[in-house]
Amino acid sequence: ALVNHARTLAAQQFNAAVVDSLRARAWHALLQCDWRTLSEMRQSDSASLLITSVDRIGSGLNSATTALAALVTLAGLGLAALAIAPAFAISAMAGGVVVLAGFRGARSRAAAHGERLGEACDQVFADTTEVLAALRPIKSFGREEASAARLAQGIAELRRAELHYFRDLGW
Repeated sequence: ALVNHARTLAAQQFNAAVVDSLRARAWHALLQCDWRTLSEMRQSDSASLLITSVDRIGSGLNSATTALAALVTLAGLGLAALAIAPAFAISAMAGGVVVLAGFRGARSRAAAHGERLGEACDQVFADTTEVLAALRPIKSFGREEASAARLAQGIAELRRAELHYFRDLGW
């Protein structure tokens, strides 16, 4: 338990250092951007990059470090099993390879669902940011309902993407 706790803390510190470094680099790149490039970018895309996208990279990094720790633990258990009962350990490893091969399609589907989920999340973030920035003109021109409908549509798409992801995850 102590080793696992120490690993968790070390992974979290590493994750935070990488995420903070990426966020600082992205911020610096935005500040150094020439005016023409900056004016062509949506403000919400920049904010999404600095907040959502970098956090997603952090989540992926966290998953990778957790998977690496699980692989090291699994390798240790496999070596111990080989020492105790070689025939049983080899048959269990062969079964594990078959199961992993069976999940190959599920991993690619999960990646595709994750991509759609990220795009939907970015769109909701962009819509929210744009509406908040333009709240006065929206109210002045009586466009509240259209803005609410656009945001509701984005949230519905986000929920559909989440549902597809979790539905596929259950198989």
